[in-house]
Amino acid sequence: MSSFLFHFTEMWLAMMLGMMIFVPVRLVLAAQGSTALLDASSIEFQVGMGAFMAAPMAVWMRARGCRWRQGAEMATGMLLPAAAIVLLRGLGLSATLPWLADANEHAAMLLGMLVVMLYRREHYTRGYSLLLWPVATQRRSTGAHLAEVRRAAKT
Repeated sequence: MSSFLFHFTEMWLAMMLGMMIFVPVRLVLAAQGSTALLDASSIEFQVGMGAFMAAPMAVWMRARGCRWRQGAEMATGMLLPAAAIVLLRGLGLSATLPWLADANEHAAMLLGMLVVMLYRREHYTRGYSLLLWPVATQRRSTGAHLAEVRRAAKT
């Protein structure tokens, strides 16, 4: 369980780094005329924030031995719930669905990531820690882990 929480925390920290980078980029772009980025409810802001959060998370997952597919799967799991909230609000359903008015996109992202991690728990509960960094790199290049998971699934 500790490797599961460690991985979740690593991804959360990478997302926070992306947010910290997005803030000054957004302000520079807003100063150059992209004023929509000043409105946190705008599509431009949401897309920018999501991209700046997903990219470092996927890169960090890759550096830690995950495949690009797994990073893309996690980014999708993170971005879809937030996109659904923005879409439903854009359709004016906040009056019909009272919970939607108070829905937090960032909390939805974390929940989406948690769902992906629980669905693929065999990947996120195996010794995923800083101490195993060389092992993760070796697994990525040799595919040994994939064979290991397939053997375990057959038994």
